[in-house]
Formats: sequence, C-alpha cells, structure tokens
Amino acid sequence: MGIRGETQRKYKNWIRELYNTQGPGTPFSMREMMEACEKDFDGKKDYGTAEVFMMKMRKDFATVMQMYFSGDDYDKHKAAGLSNEEMFRKLIEAALSVDVYPVWADPEEDHKYKLFEMASFVYLMELRARSIVKEVERKAEIMALAFSKLPELRDFYARPALKGDGVLLELPPGIECPACGEHCGDPVGFVRHYNANHPDLTGVPPKADDGAPPTSCPDCGGSLGEMERGDYICRECKAIFDRDKFTSGDLP
Repeated sequence: MGIRGETQRKYKNWIRELYNTQGPGTPFSMREMMEACEKDFDGKKDYGTAEVFMMKMRKDFATVMQMYFSGDDYDKHKAAGLSNEEMFRKLIEAALSVDVYPVWADPEEDHKYKLFEMASFVYLMELRARSIVKEVERKAEIMALAFSKLPELRDFYARPALKGDGVLLELPPGIECPACGEHCGDPVGFVRHYNANHPDLTGVPPKADDGAPPTSCPDCGGSLGEMERGDYICRECKAIFDRDKFTSGDLP
C-alpha cells in the first residue's frame, strides 16, 4: 500500500493533516488539495496524477478490507453485536489507521471528496460495474460479427471464466446452447430449444473408429475444437492437428 512519487506523498500528507486538524472525513475538493500542494489544477498531467492518487487510495482500501474481514477485530466487533453500518465505520477507521484514505467525489456537493459510507461505496462500485458491462457488450458485438464471418476464429478463442459469478454482475441464467450460444432457463428448456432449433445436430453420434482423434489435446490436455477445414485445434495451447495424420502443425 505504498505511494510512489513525491507528488502523491504530498497529497497523502495533505489529507492526513486536514483530517488531523479539522476532523476525519472533512470534505475537500480536488482543486483545494492540488493548489495546496502547488500543483496545476488545470494542467492535464497534474490533474491526471491527482486522479491516479485517488484511485490508488480506493485500491488500497480493498486491501485493507481483505485484512480487516480476515482479522480478529472483525470477529470481536461482530461478537459485540455491531450493526453493518457500525462495522463499516470500523473498517474505515482501520483504513485511516494505516494511512489509507478511501474517498469519493459527491456529485451532489460540488464533487467534494468525502470518506466512504456504505451507500457511497456501493454506488461507486455499481458505476464501475456498469461501465464494465458496456465494455463487454461492445466487445461481444465485435466478436460476434467476427465469428459469424470467420467461423474458425471461434476455435482460436478460449473464453475466460469469470470468478464470482453473480456477485458484481448479473449474468444470464440457465444453460448456454453450444450450437448457437442462446441461454435456456433449465435443462428441460435447453432440450426443447436444441430439438427445435438444431434438428440436424440431435442424432446419435456415429461410433468413433480407431483412427478418430481424442477429445483432449495430446500436448496439454486441453479441449479440442474442429476447424472449418476439418483439422483440430486445441483451445488452450492453440496447437493444430491434421485430421488424418493427427500430427501437430504450425499455427497460421
């Protein structure tokens, strides 16, 4: 949770002095902080450095939160019957005690910076989550277009798994159809969808002969995808295997 650079140290020292003299959580503006530290509020570089500092404080707050909730103080306060709001204030106090200042700019008070409360903490996280959703949607549209025009691209792309599903983002429910990507609410709905929309794929697969390729990559064990030209590609290590000889080839 260290601060890099002389300017960021000045900002942290200034906030510490403000809280020590006028009380923890005293509202302040970005301009007040920057001008007190002899920086140009209207300068793009100086303002960008100040914004990075504020983001660093919120990042450090996440580290403090992990330490606090896994430590003895949390168990002690919980056993004492503290409410959630009281517990959150204790978390803020823990951050201040290690020189971390988790602040946010309140748009309803001329963007004055104030310490987090439960509502403002969640509000800021929600804003960030919404921006992530928009970015994912834009990228998904681009990839969907590329996949539709260049089908083999899908075999090169291994979709990253999202940890903590349903916590930060509301995810589509149910089962994803492997043929078209549509989400079905339950297994029964998936079977109905598959039979209705992919009748050419519902037959019993033919029995594999002795020369059939394995279902996993012989190099890394990853799953194999069939390319449009008939060869196979590992979705993990991207090795390509000739359909007939099943020997590793060079990627295009």
